[in-house]
Amino acid sequence: MGDMFGDGDLNEKPVHKVCLSDFYIGKYLVTQRLWLEVMENNPSEFEGSERPVENVSWEDVQQFVIRLSERTGKKYRLPSEAQWEFACRDRGKKIKFAGTSDPGALYNYAWFGYNSANRTHAVGQKRPNELGLYDMSGNVDEWVADIYAVEAYSRLDEKDPIFEETSADRAMGTGRVMRGGSFFLYPQNVRCSSRSYAPPTITGLHYVGFRLGLDAQE
Repeated sequence: MGDMFGDGDLNEKPVHKVCLSDFYIGKYLVTQRLWLEVMENNPSEFEGSERPVENVSWEDVQQFVIRLSERTGKKYRLPSEAQWEFACRDRGKKIKFAGTSDPGALYNYAWFGYNSANRTHAVGQKRPNELGLYDMSGNVDEWVADIYAVEAYSRLDEKDPIFEETSADRAMGTGRVMRGGSFFLYPQNVRCSSRSYAPPTITGLHYVGFRLGLDAQE
């Protein structure tokens, strides 16, 4: 996990091994159709039932997964950052983008700054990666479970790592991690290892959505 190609940012280092228990991760980004069914509203700027929901805060997503879990009897959640990258990399392989390491081929796998017309697109229109997962690079940034810290990778356990809030990190507005990049970003920012963050309560980000995670025993 981390900057395997040597062209990433400081927050993608050090490259490190992780060991993950079995888990499920959403084939698609959560759509506006599903969000509307569960939450009875649609906050998205780029409206379309099969487009990813956006303009949702990290805290909004927590309410969504609680309601969805109550309705289905399954304990849905956000994937951890390690789970997300493992899935993006086709089970942890040395791959730069979701589905390819070739920037020239990225057009076939992602909506990003060179082909998106500066808007989101319906999920599942580009090629999936080897695991059959769509839009892990581009379209919208994706909230994951972890607290953000530049040096998080040097502080994580190897087994099922997740960077969570501690007394030393606790502060109002502590950032949550976002992965995958979005429709207006360039190739450097839609790499599998690229990391960004935003406060958990922030709304109005029309380029941020999410996909679901689930423990295997669920």
